[in-house]
Amino acid sequence: MGLLDRVRQALTENRPVKLTALVLATVLWVVVAAEEPAIELMAVPLVIELPAGRSLIEEPRPVEVTFTGPARELFKLYAAPATIIKSVPDTAADSVYTLDLRPTDVELPKHVAARIEDVRPQSVIVRLNPVAGPAPPAATALPQGSPSERVLMGVPVSVRGAQGGVWASDPPAVIVMVHGPGDRIARLTRDSVRVTARPAGSGRPESVPLQVTVPDGVAGTVTPDTAVVRRRIGG
Repeated sequence: MGLLDRVRQALTENRPVKLTALVLATVLWVVVAAEEPAIELMAVPLVIELPAGRSLIEEPRPVEVTFTGPARELFKLYAAPATIIKSVPDTAADSVYTLDLRPTDVELPKHVAARIEDVRPQSVIVRLNPVAGPAPPAATALPQGSPSERVLMGVPVSVRGAQGGVWASDPPAVIVMVHGPGDRIARLTRDSVRVTARPAGSGRPESVPLQVTVPDGVAGTVTPDTAVVRRRIGG
């Protein structure tokens, strides 16, 4: 028996057993890789609770937060992002107020086991409009047409490549802030908006701006406003 015949016999002998061993090894590698410690820097929205009769001159920018933990846990944060909620006290009479930010201010989804290592910046300056008159009672319904805003978390990114195929986006989901009449904003869900990335079509990884499509009469902004997209092999 020649060398080529012996090699062919070694490859084909007990093929079911060898295929099973290969599948098990692949599954084991995926499990181990998912448990490997990882570090991820993400933009986290800052939600500010204001005293009655006060409003913001401009919306705060997202805060950069460094997360650590198993890779599989950090990946969950793209579908269910963390948030930071801070309150401006009623005693803040000035139009400028400074909020200190700490890792303990970051609120993680209950099903995500990750650690917060750092928050940047460590303080933000909030600019408020002058004190207005008495606010309406909390139970008063918001009149139709009154301006309102809402944060939609985990809106998936849809990639539209010029040459078709299957594409991947990093991040796969983003945060959309919508503004508009209160009666329309109250009815919006993640399915009401669409975030699209349109790469040039070369297939190589590229950073592209994200476009947000919202219903008529509503404005929307997306965070982050860019994503890295690449064409999947075999797509």
